[in-house]
Amino acid sequence: MAGFDPKQPRDEKGRWTSTGSNSVAYGVAVTLVVSALAGGGVGGVTSISGSASEYGPRTSRGPSDEQSSGNKPNARAKGMTDSIKITRRLEQRLGYKVTFRATDDHDNCASYSEGEVHAFFLAHPCLSLHREIIAIQDKQNEIVLGMATIAMPDYSTALDLRTLLAYPGHGSITQLSPGGNSKYRHFTFINSLTTADVHGTTVTAYDAQIFSGVRSDAVLRLILDTARIAIAY
Repeated sequence: MAGFDPKQPRDEKGRWTSTGSNSVAYGVAVTLVVSALAGGGVGGVTSISGSASEYGPRTSRGPSDEQSSGNKPNARAKGMTDSIKITRRLEQRLGYKVTFRATDDHDNCASYSEGEVHAFFLAHPCLSLHREIIAIQDKQNEIVLGMATIAMPDYSTALDLRTLLAYPGHGSITQLSPGGNSKYRHFTFINSLTTADVHGTTVTAYDAQIFSGVRSDAVLRLILDTARIAIAY
């Protein structure tokens, strides 16, 4: 893939840069996340609601964590756990109200990506993809957080994917558009803050964007940073 060097130096702490030509740069390390808190089969969109439960202790996840357990990495299960932690922290620590969720699941990541990321998936198919869109509100703004969790066959391809997503101009994962009759059915991430990170053999791409209210990069950074902290503990 022209322009992408998987051997570029990587910060062992997972620091990243913004992705996408329409994104605003922002640097923070985050953990992979997306969730499905209710049913919904592969390819279907499920809207869900309700508060999240307590998050667990901090863990350190390395290249062999999922392989050594003998379990096949699963984007849906990973996303479910991570999203519970994130929504819990947004509600309890920052006072945001979660007003809407929708999720879907797929096993063909190439169909939900573009640019060099799309080409990467054609050469290195993912195992599963789990996407979620979450709307949260405070007194002034309504913010939409998009999360896509990708399970890869091994740590090496997961790390290469994260590096590809973390550098501008290489394409992106297509975040979920919920459709249906919700007010978010025509929403697309156009001028969002983005990031991606890797844990074991799963990668998560984030997009955060103001849906209504005043554009504030500081608010969007806070949302992404809160997600990072929630997953770290």
